[in-house]
Amino acid sequence: MAILLWLSGIVAFMAVMPELGIAIWLINVINGVFSFWQEYRANKATDALKKMLPSYVRVIKDNKEQQIFAENLVPGDIMHIEEGDKISADARVLTSSDLQVDQSTLTVVITD
Repeated sequence: MAILLWLSGIVAFMAVMPELGIAIWLINVINGVFSFWQEYRANKATDALKKMLPSYVRVIKDNKEQQIFAENLVPGDIMHIEEGDKISADARVLTSSDLQVDQSTLTVVITD
């Protein structure tokens, strides 16, 4: 679409309508600036969401508790979570005692 607007600006200049050509080009530049700004803000929001998710998770493998990167979780891994832990993936609860989950912050709350 942007290429068509640039070409239509050239056509407007060739048709001896410089005001229209300038207006079309300005609209194209303004559209580019807004697009850049929206993408920049979207990238910042994505980075903020990545910071909220934990990068490590405690899992039980081979009857030992290990700490691994959250992106290395695979189906079948058993996560060990405690109060205040943030969960980085969908999970099935195997055992719990007074478990509450705050889904707005992805935080586990264990009450006694």
